[in-house]
Amino acid sequence: MTNTGAGERATFLSADGAPVLELLLELGPSHHGPPPHIHPEAEESFTVAQGTLHLLIGRRWQPFETGQGATVRPGTRHTYRGLPGAPARALVRITPGAPMRAFLTDLYGLAANDRVDAEGSPRLRDAAKLFQEHPGAMSLAGVPGWVQGPLWRALSRGAA
Repeated sequence: MTNTGAGERATFLSADGAPVLELLLELGPSHHGPPPHIHPEAEESFTVAQGTLHLLIGRRWQPFETGQGATVRPGTRHTYRGLPGAPARALVRITPGAPMRAFLTDLYGLAANDRVDAEGSPRLRDAAKLFQEHPGAMSLAGVPGWVQGPLWRALSRGAA
């Protein structure tokens, strides 16, 4: 699955329905990461396979080189990015994996159907629909959880 605008490709390594989602995340030279977010119930582990990956965990950016990695506990604010101009690859494990697999499949589906902007971000209504359809997968950091459900419902009206 590819999102050209975001400079990112993800390949599922685990079978559909597996309790742990394993994927290879490839970041191109022009990659920009997703906004800071949390996984309410999932733990996410990153192991750098090539290059350098910067992880924001909490409020601190940390660089990780080939062979290094980190685990992000459920409910912890985080995101990732590569070095500008340099590709990177990381093995990612998410437990439990089913909610994020469905979320990522739909997110990359938006990119495949040209429903993202030039930077690979979904349009607001499509993003709202994505969050509404996958409520346990991830939440935006900095927006109280009790606000997000009603917000996504209101914003997704009219999304195809």
